[in-house]
Amino acid sequence: MGVEMRGTWWVPGPREKHKLSGVLTVGEDGYATLDTDGSTPLVAHWTSYGLVGKTEPATAAVVHGTASTGQAVTLLGVSGYGSSATYANAVVVGVWLDPQDGQAAADLPVFCGIEVELENLTEWAARSALRRPLLRTPGPYTNLVLATYTTPPDSKAVLDDGTVVELLGSLQPSETRTSLARTVTFTERVTVRITPTTLASVNDLLGHVQTVQRLLSFAVGRDCAVTSLELRLPQEENGRPDPRAELHLPLWPHRDDTVKPVEARKMLFTLENIAFADVMLAWARQHARLQGPIAGLRGARNGVLEGRLVSAATAAENLNRITNKSAVAMQKDTFALLRKTIFDAVEATEELADCVPWLKDILVNRPTLEWRLLDLASSLPTAAVTELLVDDGAGGGPQLEECTAAWAWATRKARNDIGHTSLPKATGSEGTVIALSATTVMVELALLQLLDFDEAHLVDVVQRRANAIARQVSTTLVDLHRESGQSDSPVAGLASGDGDPQQSNS
Repeated sequence: MGVEMRGTWWVPGPREKHKLSGVLTVGEDGYATLDTDGSTPLVAHWTSYGLVGKTEPATAAVVHGTASTGQAVTLLGVSGYGSSATYANAVVVGVWLDPQDGQAAADLPVFCGIEVELENLTEWAARSALRRPLLRTPGPYTNLVLATYTTPPDSKAVLDDGTVVELLGSLQPSETRTSLARTVTFTERVTVRITPTTLASVNDLLGHVQTVQRLLSFAVGRDCAVTSLELRLPQEENGRPDPRAELHLPLWPHRDDTVKPVEARKMLFTLENIAFADVMLAWARQHARLQGPIAGLRGARNGVLEGRLVSAATAAENLNRITNKSAVAMQKDTFALLRKTIFDAVEATEELADCVPWLKDILVNRPTLEWRLLDLASSLPTAAVTELLVDDGAGGGPQLEECTAAWAWATRKARNDIGHTSLPKATGSEGTVIALSATTVMVELALLQLLDFDEAHLVDVVQRRANAIARQVSTTLVDLHRESGQSDSPVAGLASGDGDPQQSNS
C-alpha cells in the first residue's frame, strides 16, 4: 500500500539540529523517496562537506522524522545525490530506531513480533467465518436473510526454536446507503502473526516471513506477494496497548491487483487437506535444505520454455541429490578398479600424457540426470506416478516402466540439447512441453511427500492438476523414445555407496 506523509527530517547524531521539512513517498512497490524542501537532499545537506560533485551519493544508516500526524518515522539505508531527493531501502513508521556502535538498524532486536498479509492466504486457509447455508426467517419477513458469523478459531504452529506462527481470522462488515437500500458487505481476511521467544530484529522477522511466504507460494502454485507488514513493539508502561509500527520495503513479487486470485481447487493443497500446525512445522524443518529445488520449481513455472525446462530438470536433480546423497553410478570398488585401469593405460601411453588432467575432471562416480529422474520417480507412490505417466484408457498401451523411461529420457535430452545448442532438437517443442509438465508435477509430488502428505493426496493432486499429461507421455514421449533407438537399452540402476554426488550434464 502506498504512503505519503509530510514531516520534519534529520540525520540523528551531533548535527541532528539541522532539520529539513519534506514529503516521504512510498510507492505500491515499496520503494521510498524523501523530497526535501529546497535544492539539497537531506543526507547531502548534513554531510555537504564530503560530497564530490553531484554523482557521488551521501549516505546515512538511518534518518529520523516526525510526520505531521505526530508519528515517529525511521528511514533505513539512506542515500542522496546532488538533487533534492533522498532514497531509502526501508521505512518504519511508528518508532525511531537508533543503532549504536556501528550496528545496523535492521539488526536491532527491539520487536516482539510481526503480522503479515499475503496474497491468496485467505483462500488457502479455507476458513470462513460466515455460516452457510444462510438462514431465512419464517413468518411475514420472508425476504429477510440472516447471516450468522463467528470468527474462526486461530491456527497455531510452534516451531522447533519456540517461534509461534499463527493464522488470525477476522470478519469486517461495511455498509453503503442509498435512498432505496442499505447494502452490507462482509470482508473476510486471514493474516499471519509471527512471535519469536525473544525480541527480534527486522531482518530476523523477515526471515520468518520469507519461510511462510514460500510455503504459501508452493501450496498455491504461484508467487504470493506480501501486501502489508506490521511490526509489534513491546508493551510500554504508559503506552497504548499492542503498539505497532508499519514496515515498508521492496519485496518480490510486487503486488498485482490485475491478477485474479487462485481458486482453492487449483492449489496443490489447502488447510482443508492438512492441519496448519503440521504443515508449517514440517516446512520450517525442511525449508533450509530445499531452497534449491524450491527456486528451481519457481523457475519452472515462469519464463520461456527452454529456461523453464532447465529449471524443472535442475530442481528434480537437486531434490534427488538431497534425498539420496549416497547414490553413485556404480559400486565404489568397481569404480575404483575402472578408474585405475583407465589411468594406468593412459599414463603408459606417452602421447596421451596431456589427457590425464582432463580425465580427472570427467571421470567421477556420480549418477546422470536420467538416473536421478528415475530414482526420484521410484521414491514416490506407484499409484501417483502411474496416474501421472500412464494412460489407462489406451488398451494395450505402454506400461509404467516404459512411460517412466520415456519421460526421463526426454527430460534429459531436452535439458542437454538446450544446454549445448539452446534448442531441444531431439524432443522438439511439443515433447519439451510434455517433459516440462511431467517433471514439474514430479517435483511437486516429491516435495509434498517430504511434507508428510499421504498417497491418496498425491494421487488427487495429479487427477486435479495433471490429468492430461499421461496421455501425452504414453503417446508422444514414448514414440520419440522408441524412434531414438534407446528404448530397448537397459536402464542402469542406482548403486548405493559412499560419496557426495554432484550435478551432472551427462
